[in-house]
Amino acid sequence: WQPENGDGVQFEVLIASPVATAASDGEQSAFSRYVDPKNVASDRRWHRAELDLAPWAGQTVTLTLATGPGPDGDARYDWAGWGEPRFVQPVYDDLLARLDQARVDADASHVRRTEMVIGGMPREMLFQHPPSRVVYPQVRVQEGATLQFGLGIDPQAWSAVDATGVGGDGIEFQVWVRDGTGDPVEVYRHYLDPGRNPEHRRWLDVSVDLDRFAGRTVELHLVTSPGPAGDARYDWGGWSAPRLVAPAGQDGHERP
Repeated sequence: WQPENGDGVQFEVLIASPVATAASDGEQSAFSRYVDPKNVASDRRWHRAELDLAPWAGQTVTLTLATGPGPDGDARYDWAGWGEPRFVQPVYDDLLARLDQARVDADASHVRRTEMVIGGMPREMLFQHPPSRVVYPQVRVQEGATLQFGLGIDPQAWSAVDATGVGGDGIEFQVWVRDGTGDPVEVYRHYLDPGRNPEHRRWLDVSVDLDRFAGRTVELHLVTSPGPAGDARYDWGGWSAPRLVAPAGQDGHERP
């Protein structure tokens, strides 16, 4: 950021579509921003940006993230890049944000909103020590909806053992949906045991299709159970950012 060491960075997003339109043919600039923290104090921060990709809906495109030197063409000390570039679908129900509306069938200390870091990646999460059940009683399922979340277990639990040298046996995660007055239907189940399986030592991102319940208001149950040995010791885990998303452009979609 030292003055006179370069002249900042130009960021640009280019999109090349095989479908020609009246407005453009071939590659076009969809985003452009010049950042110069060397000489502009207000630029000494993360710059958040969103790009609406609706004009390219249904197309397969080439997306290019480009950087260039500032207006003087000076690339010295242009050590810059893009923080967490990602595609995001509209979230219409943030379950973590409305945890206070859910029914919690567990010890009060076993379920809470918190943050966990796995693999250097911090995430907000619904911590849910088993055995426990969190029930959201009024969930509107829109057309094309999916339930998205990450699963993870605290790295401190991977090798934790008690005084006898014995650790836990992981967590089984389940999602159930109760439609009307019938019994809950299981729509997802997965068992994580990072203590014994190194492949489980990460965030596991999941998307569950709920379209079979489209147009209905249901109960959504998030359930955690101990592993196959029924051992709940060191079962420090839960769901990162559980939320319902649906395709953009559907009538009646709510926005946060």
